[in-house]
Amino acid sequence: MPGDMGAVTIHKKDIGGFIGNLSKQYDVIGPKRAGSGMDCVFDHISSADELAMDYDNTILPPKKLLLPTCETLLRFEHGRPVPEYPVIDRKQVVFGIRSCDLSAFMYLDKVFSGHRTDPRYRARRDNLLTVVSSCPQVCECGFCVSMKSGPVPKVGFDLLMTDIGRKYIVETGSERGAGLLNLARTAPATPKDMLQKKRKFTAMVDRRRNELDARDLPGLIERNMDHKVWERIGDICIDCGQCAMVCPTCFCFDIRDKMDPTLDRGERYRTWDVCLLLEFSGVAMGGNFRRERKDRLRQFQAHNLGYSREQFGSPKCVGCGRCIRACPVHIDIRETVKELRRAAR
Repeated sequence: MPGDMGAVTIHKKDIGGFIGNLSKQYDVIGPKRAGSGMDCVFDHISSADELAMDYDNTILPPKKLLLPTCETLLRFEHGRPVPEYPVIDRKQVVFGIRSCDLSAFMYLDKVFSGHRTDPRYRARRDNLLTVVSSCPQVCECGFCVSMKSGPVPKVGFDLLMTDIGRKYIVETGSERGAGLLNLARTAPATPKDMLQKKRKFTAMVDRRRNELDARDLPGLIERNMDHKVWERIGDICIDCGQCAMVCPTCFCFDIRDKMDPTLDRGERYRTWDVCLLLEFSGVAMGGNFRRERKDRLRQFQAHNLGYSREQFGSPKCVGCGRCIRACPVHIDIRETVKELRRAAR
């Protein structure tokens, strides 16, 4: 739990030294500016100068650290398969992820570490330490407060950093996180520091924008699977699949084989796949049980908001707002819920 091992502060001028010390022992990954714009991506960093801690949200989630967009499962030669697994030379520290993305990690843990544990996912997850950065401002499209995934996490992190001006409050959530703090110059957090943090997030919650009414979402979805909203937004949708591709909890993939022209060798690999694409639901003999766009869009939104709770005990949506931001025709999952609520009155 936050603060169980004692909160400390790190002055901003000492972050460079902290990153430098981390880099000697870990691969450090953090938010970096993409090109000359304000968009950020998670990438390897070697100094604090590369960090963009004030980012709104990245386009692609840090999920890619656990589930690469394309990954070889096995290679085969002369009919003999040889499985491939990740080679972890150094542990990774992902520095500066938001609370919503941490919640997504915890959801993916349920998917890939449950009844059928995925050894490739597990290897990466066990060797990934999370330094979470509390949200610095209200996101334009985010609704993490509604989904109880932010702006500050309660569990699941190794370290939690909160910007309070000239310094960060740092709270420890694990023994591994306590070990990371041995590489930083710290000072004990004072009651004044903690009060400043509390006031900051009280004000942020008060300034939240277009949130989502998350009461009994599974029931709301189940009662409205034939609602006209699915046809309306299905007519707008252009089948690009970007909403699912940027979702931090979407976990579907396709498995493909790539053969050498000699047919003597090749590889089997998996690659991200999304339910918005027509081919996703294709079956043998040309059948397709979600041929209509409205059905595929309903699958994506209803899974995120509704029946994922039956599968894994928690909503799939973490309120990051990426699907809203990425949609070229401005389909907004929050507006879907509002329309369903109006019909229920």
